[in-house]
Amino acid sequence: MVYPNKLNQVLADSSYLLPPEVLHPAFYGCFDWHSSVHGHWMMVELLKRFPDLPEAEEVRALLARRLQADHIVAEVAYFHMPENGSFERTYGWAWLLKLAEALQTWKIRWRRNCRPTSPRLRS
Repeated sequence: MVYPNKLNQVLADSSYLLPPEVLHPAFYGCFDWHSSVHGHWMMVELLKRFPDLPEAEEVRALLARRLQADHIVAEVAYFHMPENGSFERTYGWAWLLKLAEALQTWKIRWRRNCRPTSPRLRS
């Protein structure tokens, strides 16, 4: 699901009008951005606690597609736009940090892409 979607963005001009999956390649598919981040956190936590879930492979495949380094770089770039520097502050940021924490406590390849101290997240 991509629509309905609440973008909650500031538009500097018409070039900012893009579909959710382009604006947020890692975190889209829910009504709003923070719900998507929350959902990703939930998927990670479920896989950590119940690795043999019947849907485990499907969830791992989705996380592999969404948490690619270039997708995280695009998400961070969105925050660096002057018009969107406070996007989803503080609620969405809290879920992003919870997701990063969940990934850091799990030996999985996507954790380096979402580490808060990663150069990817500071660029």
